Amino acid sequence: MNRWCAVLLALAVVASGCAGESSETAPPETVPPDVTTVTSQLTTTTPADGTGPVNTATSPPGGQSSTSGTGVATTTATVVATTTRPIPPETGLLQEIEVTFDPVSGNYDIVWFADPEVLEVSVLASTDPNITVGNVVFEPPVPAGDGRFVATGLDPTRRYVFALIPDGNNPLAATVGVRVVDIEGTSNFRDIGGYRTYGGSGAKFGFLYRSDAFNALTQAGTTKYTRLKVATVIDFRGEPERAIGGADPLVRGQAGVVLSIYDAESDLLFDALEVVATGDAAAQEALLGDGRAERSRVALAGYLVASPEALTAYHDMLVLLADPASYPVQIHDTRGIDQTGWATAIVLMLLDVPRETIIDDYLLSNELRDATVDATLASFGDNLSDPALLRPLLIAKSDYLKAGFKAMEEEFGSFEAYLSDGLGIDEATREQIRVNLLYGYVAQP
Repeated sequence: MNRWCAVLLALAVVASGCAGESSETAPPETVPPDVTTVTSQLTTTTPADGTGPVNTATSPPGGQSSTSGTGVATTTATVVATTTRPIPPETGLLQEIEVTFDPVSGNYDIVWFADPEVLEVSVLASTDPNITVGNVVFEPPVPAGDGRFVATGLDPTRRYVFALIPDGNNPLAATVGVRVVDIEGTSNFRDIGGYRTYGGSGAKFGFLYRSDAFNALTQAGTTKYTRLKVATVIDFRGEPERAIGGADPLVRGQAGVVLSIYDAESDLLFDALEVVATGDAAAQEALLGDGRAERSRVALAGYLVASPEALTAYHDMLVLLADPASYPVQIHDTRGIDQTGWATAIVLMLLDVPRETIIDDYLLSNELRDATVDATLASFGDNLSDPALLRPLLIAKSDYLKAGFKAMEEEFGSFEAYLSDGLGIDEATREQIRVNLLYGYVAQP
C-alpha cells in the first residue's frame, strides 16, 4: 500500500484503492418505477420466546393472490392516492415507534406503543418520503395492542417510509422510517428524518442526508445511492482531503457544491500519520498524548463555529436548503463527523430539535464507524505505539460538539444571534428551511 492509500485508510475512507479524478458516473440502466405494488398475506404467529403475536405481511410464491389451506386470506396491497394533508412523525396515540431493516431478509420490523383507546393500526409503505404517491397498503389492519408489524415482500433495494394510521384516522398518522442508509462503500450514511422538535413536529424523511465520503461505492452501492435521487451534494472537505480522496462521484443530473472548511492548525491527523509511520513511540506521545489529540478537536470545533471560512460555507448551505429545488440534499465530509456534524447541528437547532437529540445524532457516527476505526488503527501494526493516542482524532465525542455549542454562545451569545450576525440568515430564509424540512410546518407570517 502506498503512502497516500495509507493516509486514506487513516482518514477512514472506505476504499479499495486511491480515488481517481472522475467526478461523474452514469446511473444504473434499470431503475424500478416509483410505484410499488406487492401481494401480501397477513398471518399472526407467536414467537417461541413468548414475546407476543407478530403480524407479518408476506408475498406468496409467484406473487399471486390466493386463499391458503388454513383459511388465511391473501390480499393484494393496493396502490392508492393518499391524503394531501401532511402526516406528522408521531402522535399521542402511537408512541415509542421504531423501525429496523434486516438487509438479509429484506424485512422491516415496526414496533410501537399504542394508547388503550386505539383498536387497530393500518400500515402503509411508500418510496415517496412525502407519502403522496406510490403507496402500498397492507391489509387487514393490525390489532393496535399487538404493538408490532413485520413488513416483507417490499423491494430490498429501495427505501421505504411507513405511515401508521390509528383507527383509519389519517390526520393522526405517524410517519416513520429507517435512519441509517446501508450503502456499500460508505460507513456513515444516514437520514435526519424523524427527529422530533419541541413543537411536536418532525423532520421529513428522504430530504436531507448526512454522510462520510462516498468515493468508493460498489456497484450495488451506486444502484442504491442513485435511487435516493439526491439532487444536491454539498462537500465540506478541505482541499488536502479532497486532493487525497478525489472529487465526489456525482451521478448524472446531480449538482455538486464544494464548500470547503479546513483548519490546518488544529488538524493533527496528517502530522500524526507521519509520526506513526516512523514508529517513534516518544514522538507519538509528544504529539498526541496528555490530551493533546482531544484538545485539537476542541479547537476545530471553535474553528467550525466562528472562522470566516466556516461562516461563509454554512451560510451558503442554508441558502441552498431554503430552495425547494435543491432537494433531496446530501452533506458530507471525509468521515461524516466534523464539518458535517456541525452542519447537521445547525440545521437541527434551526428546526428546534432538542440539543440532547442533536448530541445523540452526532454520536451515532461512532456506532456506525466502530469497525472502520478499529480496522484503521490495526492497519498500523507495531508502528502505532498506542491506539488510544490516535483514536480521538477518528471518532466523535460529545465534548467536541459541546465545545461547538460553547464557542457559539461565547462568540455570538445565542443561536439566534449566530444565525443572524454570524451566518447572515434572515427570518424568511429560516422559515423556508422549516417548511422544506418539517412535516406539516406552516411558515409564520
